Amino acid sequence: MLTQASISELGDLDLAALFGVELADASLWSSELQPKKEEPKPEAKKKARVKSSQSKKSAQEQLLYIQKYTKRDARELAKQLSSTAASVSKWLSGRHSPSAPVAVRIKKLYNEVREIVQQVRLQK
Repeated sequence: MLTQASISELGDLDLAALFGVELADASLWSSELQPKKEEPKPEAKKKARVKSSQSKKSAQEQLLYIQKYTKRDARELAKQLSSTAASVSKWLSGRHSPSAPVAVRIKKLYNEVREIVQQVRLQK
């Protein structure tokens, strides 16, 4: 630890030359001199929220989409998602939400089904 005596001894030394670095003026570190970040306009924030909410579908919406295009019932979806038919029924009705790991499996299945549906539409 530096004592007051050792600090005063260092004051006479050229620290920049001693350590081979260039020292900046401490006044440049003032927060007043740093440029302020521009805040996005309120309209831009609103547009970003709308876009993100449109791109994200709930697990219920994803399950309904899967069910619509695959014609699978709750029991068949439950097998594929490693869950129970009762849980899938609750998710489909919106009474409950799946746990995070199950939501990931639902999203993966949703993306697979959506991709197949898009490919079929392109072939027509």
